[in-house]
Amino acid sequence: MRILAPIVLVNACIGVFNYEVLIVNKKENSVFWCIADGAIINIAISLVLIPRFRENGTAIGSLVSEIVMFIVVVTIYVKDDKNILKIMPNIVRYIIGIVPIIIWCLFCGYKISNIYIEILFAIFGSVAIYFAILIITRDYLGEEALKAKKIVQKSLNYKGEK
Repeated sequence: MRILAPIVLVNACIGVFNYEVLIVNKKENSVFWCIADGAIINIAISLVLIPRFRENGTAIGSLVSEIVMFIVVVTIYVKDDKNILKIMPNIVRYIIGIVPIIIWCLFCGYKISNIYIEILFAIFGSVAIYFAILIITRDYLGEEALKAKKIVQKSLNYKGEK
């Protein structure tokens, strides 16, 4: 599980490049091939490492494939002569958002001995932290969550008066 922790960070950075840069610039084909390359690399590394390292081999394969996908996405972006500094604020914001989630999950792993309860606490706590960060950073999804909350509150307070 600890081997997989950095994947969250790498995956967030891949998401910034894929969804906010490449797809917006009509490079869906590049995104597809990046994901396909990652899957092939993951399968190949897993086939080699699983017999010897079992679940750790799978985790290492997943981590390596995510890192390779990140390198490929950045290479595609830089190759098109884009200024990488334009999207750095988003990458920094995602990194700042992921750190508390990783800390929470590690805390759950160290303090909770029952694996099922640990998973439940890690998932629900991570979701709560994620939405709190979205609201604090005034992210679009966070703004939508606040609007939805106001709509629900209005509907609960509605008494049917005309």
